[in-house]
Amino acid sequence: MPVQLTIAHDITDQINILAGREKPSEMELARVKREIEKVKNADAAQYYMLLGMFYSVVGDEAESRSNHERSLRLNSEIIFLENYAFSLKRLGAGLEALELLLRAFEQAPTDQVLEEVAQAMIYSGDFVEFERVIQRFDKANPGRQANSVRSVRYIATAVERFARAKVSIEDFKLSMALVRAVLSRKGLVNGIETMTFSSGTFDEVPHVDVVLRVKTSSSDILFDLNEEIADAMASSEDIEAWNRLVFTVCDHVAPAESEVA
Repeated sequence: MPVQLTIAHDITDQINILAGREKPSEMELARVKREIEKVKNADAAQYYMLLGMFYSVVGDEAESRSNHERSLRLNSEIIFLENYAFSLKRLGAGLEALELLLRAFEQAPTDQVLEEVAQAMIYSGDFVEFERVIQRFDKANPGRQANSVRSVRYIATAVERFARAKVSIEDFKLSMALVRAVLSRKGLVNGIETMTFSSGTFDEVPHVDVVLRVKTSSSDILFDLNEEIADAMASSEDIEAWNRLVFTVCDHVAPAESEVA
């Protein structure tokens, strides 16, 4: 969820409401846009940040990026980095969102930012920086343990499952890129709501089951997604563990305790 600043508190709430709607009305969009314009003379950095967030909800990636970049040129504090990252995630640019959150983490290696970084790692499929981030957190927070953060524990468990099934971190990253490409073709560029990992065995070969929950109630779309992902995995020449990573896409439900939402 986008981080709020005092001057933009109400507008941030309004943007969150728009983001939760399947298709905001033109009247709602116009009203929020007018509220954002009122911030321009008070704080230009917040103004451009809010515009970037607004355009990410509208789905205008170019305008969202342009305004967030202008905001960062005026103020590169953690909140501006985080909100840019959340906009990029909404637009389906998970790897770039992770890069921004890693920058925010370097500024503030706190529990909250670590949770955001870990979640971004999960949804982007990129665990490359995981160990370094954990070490950075432990060094900056004597007396605290990184595994007190929920998503950190979740990644650690997933990595253990990968190791047992002989699935490399690189294979998972490549697989998630493939999955996102399939989702994007179906109009679900930012469609993953929750993910779960579990271990399994088939014909004595260990594998990792990855369940993705998306916002769609169409059984036809779900069937097509699963077929396309399975075919893409099987035909990939770059993913060595293609038969030990099993992806299943389901309709979104309320997240269980073990899920990352």
